[in-house]
Amino acid sequence: MNLDSEHEKKALRKQSLEKQKGIAPDQMRAWSERWCERFLSWLGDGVGVDGWMMVYLPMAGEVDLSAAMVRCVERGIGVCVPRIDWEKRELMPIRVPEEDVVAVFSTHDSEVRGVVGGGGRGAGRGVRQPPVDGMSISGEELDGVVVPGVAFDAAGGRLGRGGGFYDRFLSQLGAKVWTVGATFETMLVDRVPCESHDVLMSHVLTEKRLIVCRSESGS
Repeated sequence: MNLDSEHEKKALRKQSLEKQKGIAPDQMRAWSERWCERFLSWLGDGVGVDGWMMVYLPMAGEVDLSAAMVRCVERGIGVCVPRIDWEKRELMPIRVPEEDVVAVFSTHDSEVRGVVGGGGRGAGRGVRQPPVDGMSISGEELDGVVVPGVAFDAAGGRLGRGGGFYDRFLSQLGAKVWTVGATFETMLVDRVPCESHDVLMSHVLTEKRLIVCRSESGS
Protein backbone atom coordinates (compact mmCIF):
# COMPACT_ATOMS: atom_id res chain seq x y z
CA MET A 1 0.00 0.00 0.00
CA ASN A 2 1.27 3.45 -0.95
CA LEU A 3 0.61 5.55 2.16
CA ASP A 4 1.10 8.84 0.31
CA SER A 5 -1.46 7.81 -2.29
CA GLU A 6 -3.88 6.65 0.40
CA HIS A 7 -3.61 10.00 2.17
CA GLU A 8 -4.23 11.79 -1.15
CA LYS A 9 -7.28 9.65 -1.80
CA LYS A 10 -8.68 10.26 1.66
CA ALA A 11 -8.29 14.03 1.30
CA LEU A 12 -9.80 14.08 -2.20
CA ARG A 13 -12.68 11.84 -1.10
CA LYS A 14 -13.54 14.18 1.77
CA GLN A 15 -13.31 17.23 -0.49
CA SER A 16 -15.44 15.66 -3.23
CA LEU A 17 -18.15 14.39 -0.88
CA GLU A 18 -18.43 17.88 0.62
CA LYS A 19 -18.75 19.29 -2.89
CA GLN A 20 -21.51 16.79 -3.69
CA LYS A 21 -23.49 17.96 -0.67
CA GLY A 22 -23.41 21.51 -2.03
CA ILE A 23 -25.24 20.62 -5.25
CA ALA A 24 -28.90 21.61 -5.05
CA PRO A 25 -31.37 18.71 -5.56
CA ASP A 26 -33.08 20.43 -8.50
CA GLN A 27 -29.72 20.97 -10.17
CA MET A 28 -28.74 17.36 -9.60
CA ARG A 29 -31.99 16.13 -11.15
CA ALA A 30 -31.50 18.34 -14.20
CA TRP A 31 -27.91 17.19 -14.65
CA SER A 32 -28.96 13.56 -14.25
CA GLU A 33 -31.58 13.96 -16.96
CA ARG A 34 -28.98 15.40 -19.33
CA TRP A 35 -26.58 12.60 -18.43
CA CYS A 36 -29.23 10.01 -19.29
CA GLU A 37 -29.85 11.61 -22.68
CA ARG A 38 -26.14 11.58 -23.48
CA PHE A 39 -25.82 7.96 -22.39
CA LEU A 40 -28.74 6.85 -24.54
CA SER A 41 -27.34 8.77 -27.50
CA TRP A 42 -23.98 7.07 -27.02
CA LEU A 43 -25.61 3.63 -26.93
CA GLY A 44 -27.55 4.56 -30.05
CA ASP A 45 -24.32 5.33 -31.88
CA GLY A 46 -23.56 1.63 -32.09
CA VAL A 47 -22.05 0.72 -28.74
CA GLY A 48 -22.49 -3.01 -28.37
CA VAL A 49 -24.85 -4.39 -25.74
CA ASP A 50 -25.80 -7.85 -27.00
CA GLY A 51 -26.28 -9.34 -23.57
CA TRP A 52 -26.23 -7.46 -20.30
CA MET A 53 -24.91 -4.29 -18.78
CA MET A 54 -24.44 -3.64 -15.09
CA VAL A 55 -25.45 -0.30 -13.66
CA TYR A 56 -25.87 0.89 -10.08
CA LEU A 57 -28.60 1.96 -7.68
CA PRO A 58 -27.56 5.55 -6.88
CA MET A 59 -26.64 6.83 -3.46
CA ALA A 60 -27.02 10.49 -2.49
CA GLY A 61 -24.97 12.73 -4.74
CA GLU A 62 -24.57 10.23 -7.59
CA VAL A 63 -25.97 10.47 -11.12
CA ASP A 64 -29.55 9.15 -11.15
CA LEU A 65 -29.79 6.65 -14.01
CA SER A 66 -33.56 6.11 -13.78
CA ALA A 67 -34.68 7.61 -17.09
CA ALA A 68 -31.97 5.86 -19.07
CA MET A 69 -32.53 2.43 -17.55
CA VAL A 70 -36.23 2.34 -18.31
CA ARG A 71 -35.47 3.30 -21.94
CA CYS A 72 -32.69 0.69 -22.15
CA VAL A 73 -35.08 -2.09 -21.18
CA GLU A 74 -37.56 -0.82 -23.76
CA ARG A 75 -34.75 -1.29 -26.31
CA GLY A 76 -34.28 -4.89 -25.22
CA ILE A 77 -31.11 -4.37 -23.19
CA GLY A 78 -30.70 -6.57 -20.13
CA VAL A 79 -29.96 -4.65 -16.93
CA CYS A 80 -28.39 -5.91 -13.73
CA VAL A 81 -27.29 -4.20 -10.53
CA PRO A 82 -24.59 -5.10 -8.01
CA ARG A 83 -25.08 -6.99 -4.77
CA ILE A 84 -22.29 -6.63 -2.23
CA ASP A 85 -21.21 -9.55 -0.10
CA TRP A 86 -19.73 -7.74 2.87
CA GLU A 87 -18.13 -10.84 4.36
CA LYS A 88 -16.41 -12.00 1.17
CA ARG A 89 -15.74 -8.41 0.06
CA GLU A 90 -17.20 -9.25 -3.35
CA LEU A 91 -19.58 -7.66 -5.81
CA MET A 92 -21.97 -9.76 -7.91
CA PRO A 93 -24.25 -8.68 -10.81
CA ILE A 94 -27.93 -9.49 -10.15
CA ARG A 95 -30.52 -9.39 -12.90
CA VAL A 96 -33.36 -6.89 -12.65
CA PRO A 97 -36.52 -8.53 -14.02
CA GLU A 98 -38.01 -6.49 -16.84
CA GLU A 99 -41.29 -6.07 -14.96
CA ASP A 100 -39.44 -4.59 -11.95
CA VAL A 101 -37.29 -2.04 -13.76
CA VAL A 102 -39.67 0.90 -13.30
CA ALA A 103 -40.09 0.13 -9.59
CA VAL A 104 -36.36 -0.25 -9.06
CA PHE A 105 -35.22 2.85 -10.91
CA SER A 106 -38.11 5.24 -10.27
CA THR A 107 -37.77 5.46 -6.49
CA HIS A 108 -35.17 5.51 -3.75
CA ASP A 109 -37.50 3.75 -1.30
CA SER A 110 -35.55 0.73 -0.05
CA GLU A 111 -38.71 -1.24 0.63
CA VAL A 112 -40.33 -1.04 -2.81
CA ARG A 113 -41.32 -4.56 -3.91
CA GLY A 114 -38.46 -5.93 -1.82
CA VAL A 115 -36.16 -5.24 -4.74
CA VAL A 116 -33.68 -3.15 -2.81
CA GLY A 117 -32.49 -3.36 0.74
CA GLY A 118 -32.63 -7.14 0.78
CA GLY A 119 -32.74 -7.39 4.55
CA GLY A 120 -29.28 -8.94 4.69
CA ARG A 121 -25.83 -7.68 5.55
CA GLY A 122 -25.36 -4.17 4.29
CA ALA A 123 -28.65 -2.98 5.75
CA GLY A 124 -28.07 0.33 7.43
CA ARG A 125 -24.92 1.05 5.41
CA GLY A 126 -26.76 3.32 3.01
CA VAL A 127 -26.33 0.88 0.11
CA ARG A 128 -29.36 -0.09 -1.96
CA GLN A 129 -29.15 -3.74 -2.99
CA PRO A 130 -31.15 -6.35 -4.92
CA PRO A 131 -32.58 -9.27 -2.92
CA VAL A 132 -30.35 -12.11 -1.79
CA ASP A 133 -32.36 -14.57 -3.92
CA GLY A 134 -31.95 -12.53 -7.12
CA MET A 135 -30.60 -14.34 -10.18
CA SER A 136 -26.92 -13.63 -10.72
CA ILE A 137 -24.96 -13.53 -13.97
CA SER A 138 -21.27 -13.99 -14.62
CA GLY A 139 -18.87 -11.26 -15.65
CA GLU A 140 -18.43 -13.02 -18.99
CA GLU A 141 -22.05 -12.17 -19.85
CA LEU A 142 -21.52 -8.42 -19.45
CA ASP A 143 -20.97 -6.07 -22.37
CA GLY A 144 -20.49 -3.02 -20.20
CA VAL A 145 -20.58 -1.52 -16.72
CA VAL A 146 -21.73 1.93 -15.61
CA VAL A 147 -19.63 2.77 -12.58
CA PRO A 148 -20.34 5.33 -9.84
CA GLY A 149 -17.60 7.28 -8.12
CA VAL A 150 -16.80 10.18 -5.86
CA ALA A 151 -14.44 11.76 -8.42
CA PHE A 152 -13.04 11.03 -11.89
CA ASP A 153 -10.35 12.45 -14.14
CA ALA A 154 -10.03 12.63 -17.93
CA ALA A 155 -7.59 9.71 -18.01
CA GLY A 156 -10.22 7.36 -16.59
CA GLY A 157 -9.01 7.54 -13.01
CA ARG A 158 -11.76 6.87 -10.50
CA LEU A 159 -12.05 7.52 -6.78
CA GLY A 160 -14.61 5.33 -5.05
CA ARG A 161 -15.78 5.24 -1.46
CA GLY A 162 -12.83 3.20 -0.26
CA GLY A 163 -14.16 -0.35 -0.20
CA GLY A 164 -12.42 -1.56 -3.36
CA PHE A 165 -15.44 -3.59 -4.50
CA TYR A 166 -15.56 -2.20 -8.03
CA ASP A 167 -11.80 -2.41 -8.58
CA ARG A 168 -11.76 -6.09 -7.58
CA PHE A 169 -14.76 -6.84 -9.80
CA LEU A 170 -13.66 -4.84 -12.84
CA SER A 171 -10.16 -6.30 -12.77
CA GLN A 172 -11.69 -9.69 -13.61
CA LEU A 173 -13.44 -8.48 -16.77
CA GLY A 174 -12.02 -8.64 -20.27
CA ALA A 175 -10.73 -5.58 -22.13
CA LYS A 176 -13.71 -5.69 -24.52
CA VAL A 177 -16.10 -4.78 -21.70
CA TRP A 178 -16.66 -1.02 -21.71
CA THR A 179 -16.68 0.81 -18.41
CA VAL A 180 -18.32 4.20 -18.13
CA GLY A 181 -17.65 6.39 -15.13
CA ALA A 182 -20.87 8.28 -14.38
CA THR A 183 -20.33 11.73 -12.92
CA PHE A 184 -21.17 15.41 -13.15
CA GLU A 185 -18.84 17.83 -14.89
CA THR A 186 -18.24 19.68 -11.64
CA MET A 187 -16.95 16.48 -10.00
CA LEU A 188 -14.11 16.02 -12.51
CA VAL A 189 -10.66 16.66 -11.09
CA ASP A 190 -7.25 17.18 -12.68
CA ARG A 191 -5.86 13.92 -11.30
CA VAL A 192 -7.18 11.04 -9.25
CA PRO A 193 -4.35 9.39 -7.30
CA CYS A 194 -4.10 5.82 -8.60
CA GLU A 195 -2.29 2.69 -7.52
CA SER A 196 -1.58 -0.56 -9.36
CA HIS A 197 -4.84 -2.16 -8.21
CA ASP A 198 -7.01 0.76 -9.35
CA VAL A 199 -8.90 0.06 -12.58
CA LEU A 200 -9.16 2.87 -15.14
CA MET A 201 -12.44 3.56 -16.94
CA SER A 202 -12.65 3.17 -20.70
CA HIS A 203 -14.95 6.22 -20.77
CA VAL A 204 -16.10 8.98 -18.45
CA LEU A 205 -19.50 10.53 -19.12
CA THR A 206 -20.82 13.78 -17.67
CA GLU A 207 -23.96 15.77 -18.44
CA LYS A 208 -21.86 17.80 -20.88
CA ARG A 209 -19.54 15.39 -22.70
CA LEU A 210 -18.16 11.92 -23.28
CA ILE A 211 -14.46 11.44 -22.55
CA VAL A 212 -12.85 8.47 -24.30
CA CYS A 213 -10.07 7.18 -22.05
CA ARG A 214 -9.27 3.91 -23.79
CA SER A 215 -9.38 2.87 -27.44
CA GLU A 216 -12.13 0.51 -28.49
CA SER A 217 -9.54 -2.18 -29.02
CA GLY A 218 -8.85 -2.08 -25.29
CA SER A 219 -5.29 -0.82 -25.65
